[in-house]
Amino acid sequence: MVIEKAWEELSKGPVYPSKYLYFITNSNRSEIIIGLTDDIYRFAKSCRNDHENLFNYQELSPFRLVYFEEYDDIFKAKERYRNIIHWTRAQKEKLIRTFNQEWTDLSPALFFEGLEKEIEHACSQKNPILGPGFNYN
Repeated sequence: MVIEKAWEELSKGPVYPSKYLYFITNSNRSEIIIGLTDDIYRFAKSCRNDHENLFNYQELSPFRLVYFEEYDDIFKAKERYRNIIHWTRAQKEKLIRTFNQEWTDLSPALFFEGLEKEIEHACSQKNPILGPGFNYN
């Protein structure tokens, strides 16, 4: 019985973290760059931080995260990436405008959402001395 359950879990395949497909653009929207990341919150933080600039291009240094998609399966994310990379600029713009008509930067909202998740995780940790949480009353 135990072996069958273990085999069942292994047969589902490896568990990969969720992947994100993102679109970024420079300040004058002359270029649209598509990429994949496994941590959109870290990526959003690096979008806001000049010291952690992910690109060596000086012309792309003030860039905006204008669109992203989340995938549970890395292979589906890569397949979508391979499809979108061959799209025309008009098709990419249409996709961005369906969800972000103003082309506003999404990284500040994601950055703060990531901070909330970190705080929530830290508060849910057990205090080894006093028990769960950080309630000292």
